[in-house]
Amino acid sequence: MPVTLSFLDPVSVSISAGSTHSCVVGDREIFCWGTNNNGECGTGFPSSPIVNPVLLPDLRGNALAVSAGFRYACAIADGGQAFCWGNNGFGQLGDGSTSNRSRAVAVNGLDSGVSQISAGSYHSCALAQGGNVKCWGYNINGQLGIGIRNYRLPADVLDNPAFFYDGFEAPGP
Repeated sequence: MPVTLSFLDPVSVSISAGSTHSCVVGDREIFCWGTNNNGECGTGFPSSPIVNPVLLPDLRGNALAVSAGFRYACAIADGGQAFCWGNNGFGQLGDGSTSNRSRAVAVNGLDSGVSQISAGSYHSCALAQGGNVKCWGYNINGQLGIGIRNYRLPADVLDNPAFFYDGFEAPGP
């Protein structure tokens, strides 16, 4: 049976269900709940489980959107700055490391102009200023669109690259 989150402003602007946790933005605040073994609820301390929504302390009054991935999450704050927290085994938080973060960290190079962000299983992408798409994290299947295996920092998705699969050029449009 659906449950009403009575603590939120009547209009929530963003909600996302990750693999083991969920997050919502309401009244410019982020609340998360679920598994928190990797810090994916952003409380500052890993623990599990969080059965009632808790406030993410780092983006208080500044949150615009949130996306929950596989044991991590990312958000957009005022001015279009990108932040991520939680599991970071493949660099999916975009801070240049592979260390898990139980508090929100700024995504390197995305300090303004981000209008959309999406957290995947082990990689993230953002729609940045000027319509540029930037992705980072795990890239075993080419999901970053940058032509290399893994990348811990946001990189531009290649513009009209010649894609290759198993040594053969992929068919054109």
